[in-house]
Amino acid sequence: MDGETNASLSLMDSRFSESNTSLTISSINNTHRDKKISLPPLSTILTDSRNYSRDNYNHERDQNNDIDYDFSLGDNENSYKNYNNNNTYKNNNILDNLYTTPKINNYGGFDEINIPDTPITPVTPFISEYRVNNKNRYPLNNEKLQKFELNPTLFKLELQDKIGKGSNAYVYSCQLSTNGISNSSFNIAVKIPISKNKIKYIIQEAKFAMKLREYQQEWFKKENRVYPFIDCYGLYYLNKNDFQLFKPNDEFPCLVMKKMSFSLKELIRRTSIISSQQRQPSTTLNMKINKQLWWKLYQTLNDALSILKSLESVHCDLKTDNIMVSAYGDSIDDIENIEFKIIDFSSANKIKELVKCPDITLQYSAPELMNFQTNRIPTYLSDKFSAGLILLEAATGSPPYSLASYDHLLLLTAVKEGKPFEWLSAEDYNVLEAHPDVAAALKEMLYAR
Repeated sequence: MDGETNASLSLMDSRFSESNTSLTISSINNTHRDKKISLPPLSTILTDSRNYSRDNYNHERDQNNDIDYDFSLGDNENSYKNYNNNNTYKNNNILDNLYTTPKINNYGGFDEINIPDTPITPVTPFISEYRVNNKNRYPLNNEKLQKFELNPTLFKLELQDKIGKGSNAYVYSCQLSTNGISNSSFNIAVKIPISKNKIKYIIQEAKFAMKLREYQQEWFKKENRVYPFIDCYGLYYLNKNDFQLFKPNDEFPCLVMKKMSFSLKELIRRTSIISSQQRQPSTTLNMKINKQLWWKLYQTLNDALSILKSLESVHCDLKTDNIMVSAYGDSIDDIENIEFKIIDFSSANKIKELVKCPDITLQYSAPELMNFQTNRIPTYLSDKFSAGLILLEAATGSPPYSLASYDHLLLLTAVKEGKPFEWLSAEDYNVLEAHPDVAAALKEMLYAR
């Protein structure tokens, strides 16, 4: 029994969707709420080979009414009612009854999607009993954040290469594994605060990530498309032993999330290099990224704007660096195997909770946010303008207002005017004229807001 349980708890390096991976992590945490309770196998999904494909996963719900699952988190010795005296299980579909993201394009309609009885965001058990008293451990003074913390007795995080650095945090590639289980690791990314005074941005991002995660169920009731935001798995504490740039005894929360292939900016750079090497008259009017891929990006950004509007929230920092790409195929032109995800919620918030404009990126800012004579509060329309600038760059390969970028004051003037088409080069303008449907979509987002 123990061997079977351990095997079932391993986290396999397979191509799960981000929500399935998140669910797996949360479910393992849930089963450890009471250490006295023997642990049931989570699901056959965790005990298959490492080459498991989500296409093989059966989303059908268990129809056996004789089995009564109880995932209560209280200290109830009978929490698992289907567990018999011989420590065997009548069924191994506990995870199947939790929320799983539907396989896109596999369902004819919403009625065929598995809607769970359990919460959209499974509760991570409190781990205060495992914590070591440390005066430099940054506290999570919020119950929801505490439930979002990954249990260090269950999971081990090992840093690998640095893959990015922003004004508030480093981003590292890492391995997340189940303690004591062999072959249980998979690649993720972790966002590490640069200093103690930057932890507030990690906390802000974690809070907003939880809001987005909670909205997923509502999203899939209305749409049958990929969720446009990066999936965050939880907060994990690192210390000096894990990350050498920390001070001795410091222990800071870090945000664990899905690892993507590269940013949209990098995708545009790569395609620009390819197009310059193929400099022929037939290619000069081509868009910088594949046109079908551009429309996929357009759909992703509009889905994100729709979700933010429903949540009465704003992202505040939409730009090509904050759009990530997952490329599962061998080519960046393999449209079906490319997904876009929006990251970095450190400036995101509910509109009514904003008292001033957060830090923004000048070249992707809406013109109304440059009016320093008024109380500049971002809105849905300012996010929409930023999304339009992202799409303009993806079409032309040139950053917004690139002709004015050599002079900061000139760039500021151009951004205040908010007329990005007037700062296009002749070549970029010809590209848009060659694709009138793309040009019309861009004008709607940038001029007819």
